[in-house]
Amino acid sequence: MFKIILEKILPLYILIFVGFLFGKRKKYDLSYVSDIVLYFFSPILVFVSFYKLEINFPVFNLILANISYIFLSLFLLSYFFKKIYKEKYKAIALSLTFSNVAYLGLPLVYFLYGEKGFNIAIINFIVISILHFSLGLYFLTGKVKEVFKLPFIFAVVLAVLFRKLKIIIPIPFMNLLELTGKSSLPLMLTTLGTRLSQVKFEDIKYAFILSIFKVFFSFILLLFISKIFSLPGIIKNIFILQNILPSAILNYVFCEKYNQSPSLVSSIVFFSTLLSFFYIPIILILLKI
Repeated sequence: MFKIILEKILPLYILIFVGFLFGKRKKYDLSYVSDIVLYFFSPILVFVSFYKLEINFPVFNLILANISYIFLSLFLLSYFFKKIYKEKYKAIALSLTFSNVAYLGLPLVYFLYGEKGFNIAIINFIVISILHFSLGLYFLTGKVKEVFKLPFIFAVVLAVLFRKLKIIIPIPFMNLLELTGKSSLPLMLTTLGTRLSQVKFEDIKYAFILSIFKVFFSFILLLFISKIFSLPGIIKNIFILQNILPSAILNYVFCEKYNQSPSLVSSIVFFSTLLSFFYIPIILILLKI
């Protein structure tokens, strides 16, 4: 396990820390990097992954498992926190449900499982992202129009069309696409660090406690759902691992945009990311990777 931490987990957090340091330097405006990752590199990554995807695992069960987890998590957390936090419960439920399946999840799975696991991670990423921009946003604000701004949805549609029409992409161009797509992985990590450097803190004690609560709550619920849908081996592990990761930066973006306790949410994002360096190895041991 120490070898896995040293060789596959530590490099990811070094890149996050590098991004954090750059973000603390006010003379650097790295906001454009997020746009490059979101609107250029990520769609190419998704297109290549779907174009080459070999369906040899229960995709339908995996999709249903992700949907079930999000619905159950939002419902249970809302029921539990509504009386305690009142007007803040929606922001908290959103933050504890939607994890960083992309910016941390994709590089982590790629380092741990390689190409085989990465294809599974892409499926999780697509499903969770669509739910985040639709159900998550509706839960928070009653609006769903943001889902149409997801660039990788069009990348999926394009990849499916290419497969159905049996369009063969020339090898030099495919190599270019693969190189471009995979380069998004280190950019995702440094961008995550940059965004973390800009968070504002509020209710630090509660944010820390909620970040710990997220790990235990998510792990129990994810194990339960993975058993219900009979997710096998590596699929179960990646499903659990991606969804138990730190709270997504996008939660803070949504809550800041719609004025839903953004400072508390940003604190949860920060502390859950910080804690993840310590709890991810434990999760890997429990999953027997």
